[in-house]
Amino acid sequence: YFCSYKGTVYALDLQGNEVWTKTFHQEPYPDGRERLEYFDAPVTFAQDTLLVGALSGMFYALEPADGSIRWQYDTDGTIISAANYADPDPDTSDDEIALVLEQNEGVLLSFNLKSGDLVWKTTGIDRCDGPPTVIGDAAVHGSCAAALHIFQLREGTPIKDIELDIDSQVAGGAAIVGSSAFVGTYNGWVYNIDMNAGEVLWINKESYSEVFETPAINDDLVIVSSFDDMIYALDRKTGELVWKNELDGLPTSPVIAQNRIIVTIDGLLAILDLETGTILWQYEISDMASSPAVIQDMIVVGADDGTLTAFGSPTTDKE
Repeated sequence: YFCSYKGTVYALDLQGNEVWTKTFHQEPYPDGRERLEYFDAPVTFAQDTLLVGALSGMFYALEPADGSIRWQYDTDGTIISAANYADPDPDTSDDEIALVLEQNEGVLLSFNLKSGDLVWKTTGIDRCDGPPTVIGDAAVHGSCAAALHIFQLREGTPIKDIELDIDSQVAGGAAIVGSSAFVGTYNGWVYNIDMNAGEVLWINKESYSEVFETPAINDDLVIVSSFDDMIYALDRKTGELVWKNELDGLPTSPVIAQNRIIVTIDGLLAILDLETGTILWQYEISDMASSPAVIQDMIVVGADDGTLTAFGSPTTDKE
């Protein structure tokens, strides 16, 4: 499932065959002309529901079978980041929620996944470009207020705000392991934050430019992409630099797959060695490409030329 900028959501099978497409519209222009929605946020699949937010602020929940609208809600703002899903009480199925961030004011909204009823929304903080992360009974996101914000899932009550350096605005997602949140910031610093204690465990200052992509993490490393055309591997425990590699372009959010790093660099898809950062394979797709997605044995990448490209071996029902 994926969307195009000009208002269309697509469903393909794993062999690349179209299952359905659906184009979404805003209210028509005053002269009656058709007005498309515009999507800048990825589609989220959660509990047999598709979630996608539009630049108009409309938040849609769709049926995966045909793309029909289950419910929709006007957030009265702008949505540019992916929605998320949470189940505050796994013993019941009626309280599953969808979470989405309104960008302009930084309001986090929670909806009943089935009905679309608004469960709660937070008070605006500041501009928020990254998606909310769910960990345990909390939702976590950063903001342009140079802070990490933690909310309780059931009622949306604030748990704590963890302030960072004044120039450390957070525009990407928080990668979380246990009680540690790893985020990149405007001044290029990468933070490891203990959310329970509300303290910064370490800061890495290697990057010369913004780190606005979501980090990738394994047991030993934190992999971050930077606007200085570099990708960095940091020691997860200490934050010290393990290696860095200068790339010929701007890298997106990386993905760790076994002993490899998968990343797009402008319009180039590349596979790097996790231990050294050496580029092992690359393929030019277009001028610009999305962050890669990994499903089964495939890497899937969207591009600005309107294509979706899968690399690897698609799995059939017989395999």
